[in-house]
Amino acid sequence: MLSNSGFKTSSWLYDRIGLGESTVKALGYLWGIAVIGFMFSAYGYFYELAWWETTIKASVALSLALFIGWWDAFPSNIPYQANIGNIVALAVLYLKI
Repeated sequence: MLSNSGFKTSSWLYDRIGLGESTVKALGYLWGIAVIGFMFSAYGYFYELAWWETTIKASVALSLALFIGWWDAFPSNIPYQANIGNIVALAVLYLKI
């Protein structure tokens, strides 16, 4: 069973600018869109499709924007690890690995 110990339920950014709970939940669903974008990007990369670069840029931008809003909501170094993943994705894009 998954545990949510160590995670906060609020965002330092979204609470300060006064977003309601339903808006913050909708922003949470954007995580799924970012993940789907990364999956489509991987598919496009491996099959050498033309659109994968645009998709990975959008996915990294969305992922980074969401992590900034919930930076202190995660335990330990999860935001750092996730942003290492973003950096790797951009390295693949720009170095054409």
